[in-house]
Amino acid sequence: MSQEEKTREQIRIAGICGSLRPGSYTRMALEVALRGARETGAEATLVDLRDYQLNFCDGKDNESGYPEDVFRLREEVKRSGTHSRHAGVSRRGERRFEERA
Repeated sequence: MSQEEKTREQIRIAGICGSLRPGSYTRMALEVALRGARETGAEATLVDLRDYQLNFCDGKDNESGYPEDVFRLREEVKRSGTHSRHAGVSRRGERRFEERA
């Protein structure tokens, strides 16, 4: 199998942590899960929403007022190929990604 085929077939995972609490158990659990995924050969990325300046995406066609981090987060999720329905994301959180994906 060529390197290109391996890269194309590699599983990509984005673990999204929305907890703002210092010492968050959610973040710790995600780190353990992502470490395990890496050990099996997956590409795993922790996306910590504390690192993003976000506002609620209101669905308007004009996104010029959105902080740059809204677009950065969208790209992180797209790059992983993550389907949020299987990732334990609330329906409200899913809409943030699906409205503009």
